[in-house]
Amino acid sequence: MVSPTRPTTGYFAAVLKGGWSLVQGMGITLKNFFRKEVTLEYPEQREELPEGYRGPVRLKVHDGQYHACTACGVCIKTCPVACIWLTTEKGEDGKRRLATYTYEMERCMFCGLCVESCNFDALEMGRDYENAVYERALLTRELRGSLTPKPKVEREKKERAPKPELPAAAPAAPGESLAEPAAVTVAAAPAGKEDAR
Repeated sequence: MVSPTRPTTGYFAAVLKGGWSLVQGMGITLKNFFRKEVTLEYPEQREELPEGYRGPVRLKVHDGQYHACTACGVCIKTCPVACIWLTTEKGEDGKRRLATYTYEMERCMFCGLCVESCNFDALEMGRDYENAVYERALLTRELRGSLTPKPKVEREKKERAPKPELPAAAPAAPGESLAEPAAVTVAAAPAGKEDAR
């Protein structure tokens, strides 16, 4: 039977080495114990999002119930992954208006081109980041919901101030001729130079 070989390091040296590693670990623990906390107790505490954060696309809500989309379709043409489509309907005034606005978040790459290209400031990038779902179909969203088109506000006609009346010219006396306009003289071109055309 072969007896196991003993380690060359002495017993007390191993104890000292283990004790020193324990002191080093406790030193790191104590150093971080007095530092400012950086861990957030999620979901009670939430990190403040940066200013340029791009979340899912959504329609801007005006006065709590209106949207400004005119269903022009510029956002659809601009989207590089074709994750937006909409349907239109005729309104009471016979003009086209938005019926449904569908957005596929699963395909969206959050580039923000649709928001930048909107001429009516009807879209914005949301601030949501908890978008995990168990079913893929839930990532397709109908953005219009119960929002109604924003009513057009008629511009109030500003009353213009009346133009000041110019003093009437005095009538010419009998036999007096009206002043003739001053004659316009045109300088002749220097000799030897042709008209460049």
